[in-house]
Amino acid sequence: RWAGTARVTKPAETAIDLRVQAVAPGISLIGGAGGNVVVWSGADGVVLVDSGRAEAAPVLAEAVARLAPGNVRFVVNTHGHADHTGGNEAFARKGAVTIGHESLRERVGRDPAAGPEGAALAAGSRPLLTITDTLALHLNGDRIDVLHVADAHTAADLVVRWNDADVVALGDIYWSGQ
Repeated sequence: RWAGTARVTKPAETAIDLRVQAVAPGISLIGGAGGNVVVWSGADGVVLVDSGRAEAAPVLAEAVARLAPGNVRFVVNTHGHADHTGGNEAFARKGAVTIGHESLRERVGRDPAAGPEGAALAAGSRPLLTITDTLALHLNGDRIDVLHVADAHTAADLVVRWNDADVVALGDIYWSGQ
């Protein structure tokens, strides 16, 4: 199992440094792609919670492939901000199904709290599968519950909880140190 850092520098661009941390068997956290990205892998496939910034998507895809060979089956977005959804389109092109709150389709990914200047999600980044309350995915010998938390960080906030692993991904609902 790979754990470490990955770095790619392109001419006239800033290097993207990813940090990988094992959280539980089959679950890793990747920092540095924008918002944190959780990778869940096992016999049934790979699931990402969030997809980082668009410009980090190629480096993130390489890091995910090192952790978990095979295609990403699902990307669950904790909310619609670009640092959590920017890689959606890249993973969708490779066959991943994007999951998010219904408001990410209704408002084309705009956060109403950001005002009229809030950026919309690109069509390929919008969720294909939407939820309004809860969703359960049964994969890799565990069950994740995806729960909507109304009016937290955004109107579209989702929390992801692995039942057996006892791991929770909160997106931007919780920021360490704040």
